[in-house]
Amino acid sequence: MTEGMIEPASFGTQVETRFTYPAAYRPKCLAEQVARLKSLFFFQRLGGVSELQCQQRLPQGAEGWFAIPRWDVIASTYGEAVKKVTAKIGKVHRKRIYYSWHRHALGSEYLRRHGRVEYWWRQIASQQGNRPILVVPAQFGFLHRGRSVQRARALMRDDFEFGLGAFEVGIMLLTHPERLVYDGRHNGHWIDCPGDEYSWAADGVYDNDAPRFSSGYSNELVFGTNHSYEAAEYSAPASAFISWGGTYLEPRKLSTDS
Repeated sequence: MTEGMIEPASFGTQVETRFTYPAAYRPKCLAEQVARLKSLFFFQRLGGVSELQCQQRLPQGAEGWFAIPRWDVIASTYGEAVKKVTAKIGKVHRKRIYYSWHRHALGSEYLRRHGRVEYWWRQIASQQGNRPILVVPAQFGFLHRGRSVQRARALMRDDFEFGLGAFEVGIMLLTHPERLVYDGRHNGHWIDCPGDEYSWAADGVYDNDAPRFSSGYSNELVFGTNHSYEAAEYSAPASAFISWGGTYLEPRKLSTDS
């Protein structure tokens, strides 16, 4: 896909963009990601996987393999898991101001999964033996840069790609804090979370907003929401990829803590 290319919009919007990733960002090896997660969430006591290796080629559109825990090993509800992860982000990014606008409004009446996202995570967990930490091929927003959340969702094939939620994007920011850095160029500003929906009024209307992580010109890190139908130059919906019959998602466990 050519940078700045605009496709005919049938759902949501898309705009031209000069979006790039920050120069310091690169997908880390799985061993490094898992080590970070274990240190942050004490996965040793859960028998966490100490090293993983994926044998398959990355699917088209993915930029790396990412280690993401099941949210239910972090908390009893999805909203509580998001709270815990965003609190960790605030500590990891301790040199930056962190505003969590919805820290106390993440119950199921406000925040929920979009479409079949939770179904696909259950399928992936089952395929990988319900390990505490799962491995998925994913992209951090570049593939859908300049697109609204609605537009990105419309372009995701239901049997191949699905949106990441605030929990997964938050985890990826814990293992890859370099992703959300502002250095004065057109890079890294926002990460949209098309795997989730948000209802400001808790009135059962979820499809107008979705969570977003962003960094501003004053170098603050913000966790908020944005209208799902709005696109901007720095829009960057993140997503993960699934397989046809397990082609991609069969990580090999090399060693396990006892």
